[in-house]
Amino acid sequence: MNSNINAGGITRRTFLTAAGIAALSLSTAGLFGCAGGSASSGGSGDAKKKITVAYVLNGKPTSFNDDSNKPAGYEVDVVNAVAEKLSDKYTFKFEGVDQTAVFAGLASGKYDQGLTNSFWTPERAEKYLLPQEAVGATLLGILVRKEHADVSSLADAAAKGLKLAPITAGDGNYYVVEDYNKNNPSAQIDLQATDDANAFVEAFDWVAQGRYDMHVIPLQYYNELVVADDGSYHKYADDLAFIVIGATKTWSFLTPGDDDYAADWDAAVKQLQAEGKLEELSRKWYSGINNFAFLGDSTQTYNYLDEGVLVDPADESVLTQR
Repeated sequence: MNSNINAGGITRRTFLTAAGIAALSLSTAGLFGCAGGSASSGGSGDAKKKITVAYVLNGKPTSFNDDSNKPAGYEVDVVNAVAEKLSDKYTFKFEGVDQTAVFAGLASGKYDQGLTNSFWTPERAEKYLLPQEAVGATLLGILVRKEHADVSSLADAAAKGLKLAPITAGDGNYYVVEDYNKNNPSAQIDLQATDDANAFVEAFDWVAQGRYDMHVIPLQYYNELVVADDGSYHKYADDLAFIVIGATKTWSFLTPGDDDYAADWDAAVKQLQAEGKLEELSRKWYSGINNFAFLGDSTQTYNYLDEGVLVDPADESVLTQR
């Protein structure tokens, strides 16, 4: 596996380890859940192609095991909705593993599809099959100390000289900042890559303690790690602030060569989008927020707001109104 992709996978996963749940990942790695029937159900089901979907354990709210130890979350619900659309051709099974195992399994053909809340990166697009239709959208933002809560964009952060925490090479967040720098040559952010697999979680300490000034992350991680009472960095809840600056598409990568399923997936996802199902699921899993509304031009990988939105953990109504 490409080392950059490994690094990106570890970075997205490390906050789970910080929450003390690595043991659960190991103990439930063989857990299966079903969508759209079972490949061994008999009858017409025997002629259907089975799609094995690997999902990241405990990646709430995109994918995780619920209190019944069954797969749940935004991306799991999307696959279940697709399964209903494609029930005449496919059966689906879920397998919960860690993120590195998702990508390794896709590369080897062990899994047909992966759910990891993944951003586009050139390495992933080259190594895995990328459908035309994104599985979802994630709100992007800047984590800062409250003294910098007036920052409203990456350009504003660059103008104020805020120091960005290093980002693991190959991680999707790295390409968010790289994309910004390419489009803003006169207002650059110093982007430093690191091979530290724990940089994603360590940066919460680094920013809070003043070593760095900001960390670029999805809103959901701020909510899960800082805002939540049981979050690993809830101790910094009074010290840190989060500004939503835009959104990015997220992708469910497929094993290379499965072009027929990719075409069927795209057709089903388009139907779900047209029916309003993806918006419904976004509001269900992201605190009432329609993440897709923040994408703007749907042809873009990243979309930045004209002015950032400071998140009030007690009232996210400014985000839910879209």
